[in-house]
Amino acid sequence: MEKGARADRTARMKAKRRMLRVMCCRKSRRGRKSRRRNRHCMHPASAVCRIHLVSINRMCLINYMKKFDYLSLDGRLLLMFKTVYDEQSVTAAATRLGVNQSTVSHGLARLRDLLDDPLFIKSGRNIIPSERADRLAGRVDSLLDGLKDLGEAEDFSAAELTDRFVISAHDYQRELLMPKVFRKIREEAPRAGLKIIDTAGRIIEDLRARRTDLVISPLSLRDSEDIMGQLLFTESFTCFYDAEVIEPPRGLEAYVQAQHARVSFTNENRSLVDEMLVKTGYQRNFTLEVPGFIALSTLMRGTPLIATLPSRLGHFIMSDFASFPCPFPAPTLNFHHYWHKRDNASPKHKWLRSLVKDAAAAA
Repeated sequence: MEKGARADRTARMKAKRRMLRVMCCRKSRRGRKSRRRNRHCMHPASAVCRIHLVSINRMCLINYMKKFDYLSLDGRLLLMFKTVYDEQSVTAAATRLGVNQSTVSHGLARLRDLLDDPLFIKSGRNIIPSERADRLAGRVDSLLDGLKDLGEAEDFSAAELTDRFVISAHDYQRELLMPKVFRKIREEAPRAGLKIIDTAGRIIEDLRARRTDLVISPLSLRDSEDIMGQLLFTESFTCFYDAEVIEPPRGLEAYVQAQHARVSFTNENRSLVDEMLVKTGYQRNFTLEVPGFIALSTLMRGTPLIATLPSRLGHFIMSDFASFPCPFPAPTLNFHHYWHKRDNASPKHKWLRSLVKDAAAAA
């Protein structure tokens, strides 16, 4: 009996042990499966963070790859950009720079690649600047000025100049001032050159685009902050006529009723003299209008025309004509020379301006 009871207890204990082992194995397998599931089923917030980290890493890599290499820029590329920007034409820019059109196109391609921007977009026969090109233009201009200043010596010597200066002026200013200016250039800077052009309607634009160094004009350009100016001289008016054809008119009434000639550089209907006369109730009758003083003197000869012109013309262009004082309170003309602000401190530009000022003082 006792042996049988002991055998039963032993069998029950073995059965319990087997059951415990089975239960432990099942729990262990469930734990491993749960851990495997947790690896693949992360919390939604954790998944979003992981996506953002991947995006940020990708952006950093792209930005690193596209990092602007400013050392790849040089003065020639900057000058090429500014010239194309001013001219809004690759062909015109190439002509102005004295290079082939392909050279300009290649330079623009380099800039586009460096700056990651089209810079200029084709519009009809011309090109127009992109928004970024508009923002860059002023900064590039300043950089070019800085580069130019680096190359200029502290001690200025006109004799070493090889520049070709461009002065814009009408024939009156040219005949009055330029002979003296050119003689001084030949004396002090024999290797430099002078180009004189007629004053067009785009005075400010020409100064900004470096198409001219100096403008001599009676017009007022003081409204532009980047344009500098200085008074050269003040001019009065005199009436010129051909003494072999007519006698000078006596009085304002006879003057107004005479046939008149005038110089007109624009399409404006009234000059300073006409505005003065209109205020007093008079208006002249014009038989001849020309765009220059030299042409006027040629066409007036042998006619009964009267021309009311700047007085100093009697010393050169109108020297063959007789004259009489204006029979009314005539206005005066203030002649200035104008230049761009970037050239204000330039030693060679100061020297050029001094020549013009000296010529005006002697006129």
